[in-house]
Amino acid sequence: MSIYGKMKAFGYLTSGLILCVGGAWAQSGPEPGCYSRNYSAAHLQSQPDQVVAAMKLKIYDQDGGRFARMIVSFANQGHVRRDGHGAQVLDQFLLCFDESDGTPICAVECDGGSFRITRQDKTGLTFETDYLMVGNTEECGGLINLAEKPRESVKYRLGRVDPQNCQGM
Repeated sequence: MSIYGKMKAFGYLTSGLILCVGGAWAQSGPEPGCYSRNYSAAHLQSQPDQVVAAMKLKIYDQDGGRFARMIVSFANQGHVRRDGHGAQVLDQFLLCFDESDGTPICAVECDGGSFRITRQDKTGLTFETDYLMVGNTEECGGLINLAEKPRESVKYRLGRVDPQNCQGM
């Protein structure tokens, strides 16, 4: 891991600890809920670099903190196909909080990346990332990057769905 990655990871964890100690953790970060999106075959065909075929995201409060659980069904295209990971279903655990400018963010421990909420309302949310690893491994981070191209931002728009859709996550 580069020094930049270590500093970034330390910053995310430090920010989260400060919020937790300050008692504001549960009130910060994206609004809890269940969100989902399934991309059609036609959409995926028109976007050959897209790596996500379907995604479910649960944002929730537990033990005084805000967390997220993500389950991603990967498409069999783009860098996931090239790297031999196409059509896999993987999950990821994230810590959620607000950045210093108030932007809601969820991050993977170590240097597994993060996403920033760019829109959230009663219909759903949109998040943006240029690096977010998914798929818990024995190492820090994850197995597959949600970004379609290295360090190039991508947005995912998810609709708010009935909480039953996130049951068991």
